[in-house]
Amino acid sequence: MIVPMKKISLVMLDSGRRASLAALRELGVLHLQIEQRGSETLEELEEKRSRLVRALQLIPQLKKKTAPAADQGPQDDFLLAERVMEMSERERELKEELGRWGREKARLEEWGDFDPEDLAELRERGIHLRLVKMNRGDRETLSEEQTVFTVAESRDVVWAVVAAPERETALPGEELAVPAVGLSEVNRRIRGIQEELVAMASELEGYVVRRKSVESTIARYDDLLEFERAGEGMTRDGMLAHVTGYAPVESLDAVRRAAARKQWALLIEEPDEEDPVPTLVRNPKWIRIISPVLDFLGTLPGYREYDISMWFLLFFSIFFAMIIGDAGYGCIFLLLTIVARAKFRRAPPQIFFLLFVTSLCTVVWGAITGTWFGVQGLVESGSALSSFVIDPIASFPPQGVDAMKNVMHLCFLIGGVQLSVAHIKNLVKKLPRLAAYAELGWLAILWGMYFLIRLIVLENGDFGVLQSWLPGPWLLLGGLLFIVLFDEQQGRFLRGVGLGLAKLPLKLLDSIGSFSDIISYVRLFAVGLASVEVAKAFNSLAMDMGLSLPAGLGAAFILFFGHALNIVMGALSLIVHGVRLNMLEFSGHLNMEWTGIPYKPFRDNEVGQTTE
Repeated sequence: MIVPMKKISLVMLDSGRRASLAALRELGVLHLQIEQRGSETLEELEEKRSRLVRALQLIPQLKKKTAPAADQGPQDDFLLAERVMEMSERERELKEELGRWGREKARLEEWGDFDPEDLAELRERGIHLRLVKMNRGDRETLSEEQTVFTVAESRDVVWAVVAAPERETALPGEELAVPAVGLSEVNRRIRGIQEELVAMASELEGYVVRRKSVESTIARYDDLLEFERAGEGMTRDGMLAHVTGYAPVESLDAVRRAAARKQWALLIEEPDEEDPVPTLVRNPKWIRIISPVLDFLGTLPGYREYDISMWFLLFFSIFFAMIIGDAGYGCIFLLLTIVARAKFRRAPPQIFFLLFVTSLCTVVWGAITGTWFGVQGLVESGSALSSFVIDPIASFPPQGVDAMKNVMHLCFLIGGVQLSVAHIKNLVKKLPRLAAYAELGWLAILWGMYFLIRLIVLENGDFGVLQSWLPGPWLLLGGLLFIVLFDEQQGRFLRGVGLGLAKLPLKLLDSIGSFSDIISYVRLFAVGLASVEVAKAFNSLAMDMGLSLPAGLGAAFILFFGHALNIVMGALSLIVHGVRLNMLEFSGHLNMEWTGIPYKPFRDNEVGQTTE
């Protein structure tokens, strides 16, 4: 449920503003609504925090199996950050320099090692040596006055030293400019850079043990920044200062006591529609197991929206079971969940309980549909597992049973039920206003579309099948009537009816949306069917390999690879389809916008979590 909030306004003496803020932080229940204002102090704090964060990003993570090197760095976290940033800049410079010397090495390697100063000394004595890379045919074009010394050669290319008069400026091929240093000096400099990089990496490894200290300092600066922003953002008028915030209803007594003790003027009121009220979601433990999924999606309902955690958990478990679809896979998930929970005892328990529930649901669905690794023989008549199978929805149905049609029908029925929950919640929320009764119209439209889908998809458009179609027209017409009469009611009945008639074309388009939303639930059938068929295909392929030892190993590999691939595809489908039906179709009928502001009370970071 979304915890009810109250709007809190406090007035205090401006001279005691910082002391009052300290008291509010100690109280730790008020989500402040403050204006963002700048100051020199804020800029200084933000700059210091930014340096610490950049340094922390550069310090490597501690590897469990490797003992960290000794920390020889500065003991002050800010001096450490400066040293790390200096090392980062020096590393960048060294890598650029290493790249330049690496290119120079590649340029000189074919020429071998020589000292460029020797060439300069020979030039002073009148001997001009030029380094030329030329084709073999170009060698024949040189004059008799030019002496050629071959340094290296390949099939088509010659690296040569040409002794030529100074006036000869044009030589065939590509002439190498005399380098500043020779190859041995290049290699020496490369080794020096590499050694310096290794030393810096070793020094940085030694700072691993300082990560917690830096993280703690960053958290402390987060507190300082929050405190300073709150102080700068408060409204001040003469001798008085004013702050507004929001607190859960159960915290009001604590706020009243603090206000009386600190002599603050206090006003508690209901939030206005325009107020940015934060959202605090609090549910029983059995519902909170769905929170990892919602956290992963990054979704939070607005304060005046719905907490759909319970319904998300219920239908997500059903969708999980139908998409994975195989009891054998469910058993694997269940076993892996138990092993993972035993291994990671300190991890948050919600994800393990969620996997335990969804795995059990998968086992149940797979058992009643007779799906165990896609092997039909396991559920044949007389087997132990066949007693759990419900023939009308079985993956391997008896002769004459159209199980595919029945499962599709079940998917449409699940869609109708889930979307009906959305409109019933809307109805309850809007009561006692007249506009609430428009939700009855949308419910009628929804089920009218359900019967239309049954007619088109399951009965192939046979209008003679009255049991599939007969309620449909009346539900659609009655639903539109209720929508016209009540959907636009805002106080004056006739004016609301007129607006409803004017917007009827738009309502018709929304009605068609109900058709497509229910159709969307057929994806549960399609993905589940695909999973069964993929399993059957790999099983058949493995059986065709034979029973000899090499063939048996090949068959085992095919089975392992095929079923592992099927499980991965099912998991991806679960994210794409199972989450979508909750977050789009269901949430769309609830008119959810997921505009929630997380409830973050003004308090120290060490106090605890801000949500429950």
